[in-house]
Amino acid sequence: MDDLEWARWGAKYIYDFRTAKHEEFNYAMEDNKAKSGYAPFKGHDVPKSIISMFYHDSMEIFSDSTIPGQKFGSPAEFEREVISYKSTLEGWLRALNRTAEEVKDSDADIPHPLYVVLSLVESMKTAIDFVLSKRVAITPSTCWFTLSRIARRLHESVLSLKKHPHGGTILAINDEWDAQYLFRALLVTSFDDIRIEEWNPSTAGSSSKCEFFLKDEKTLVEIKYVRKPSCQKRIKDEIAVDILDYGNNDKVDRLFVFIYDPDMKLENPVQVERDLSGKREGLGDVRVVIGPPRFQ
Repeated sequence: MDDLEWARWGAKYIYDFRTAKHEEFNYAMEDNKAKSGYAPFKGHDVPKSIISMFYHDSMEIFSDSTIPGQKFGSPAEFEREVISYKSTLEGWLRALNRTAEEVKDSDADIPHPLYVVLSLVESMKTAIDFVLSKRVAITPSTCWFTLSRIARRLHESVLSLKKHPHGGTILAINDEWDAQYLFRALLVTSFDDIRIEEWNPSTAGSSSKCEFFLKDEKTLVEIKYVRKPSCQKRIKDEIAVDILDYGNNDKVDRLFVFIYDPDMKLENPVQVERDLSGKREGLGDVRVVIGPPRFQ
């Protein structure tokens, strides 16, 4: 299923879960009232406060399971809300568990009002974890789109870093190492499992390593930096060797190469992209992107 199908399924799943648990929420609310019949205990205000927020927030946030709908206009909005709410639940669990430990320190059993709230929060977190676990991984086409967008826009990021709004330390991008550093910072906004400098199997007595390996997408990412026009031949030769090496790695399907040419030294950037991109032996696809973009 795609992002929209996942979001619609996830929204309904959480909505149905909350509906099925409604009576348990009512019992928990009653148990934590001052006149519920249970004797006050150390930290009794903690579950009382949490169940009140939990009762209302869980109904309010997940009351509409349609996407787009009144609550969520897109799959991205739904995912952000679910991740944010998971963080809230984790905070409540920490507070409830601390209270439970304090009660245990006094050699008393966990009071029922505390127990029911703790159980409800844990069950809701389990449901949310399940929904998030079903989020589809980035497909090959969206992987290329995301990587290309990062590469095409990286120069804009470099320019925006040249002046600190409050006079702080400037992050200067002056060489290949700096470009890798910034590129990874942008990668983590879209990809989960990013391996650094992964080694490849030996080919003809030597082996090479890429800057980044996107494990879930089976994609290697290389970063090249242009200092002068003569770099074009060196970079083309390096990429040709990379393709040969990486094509022998059975864990890799695709190679993405970003050539950062900040001063626009390359004479034929579009030709370089076209000549080096495409399907190669051992690789399903190779994509070469030069930034900042130029068109001929």
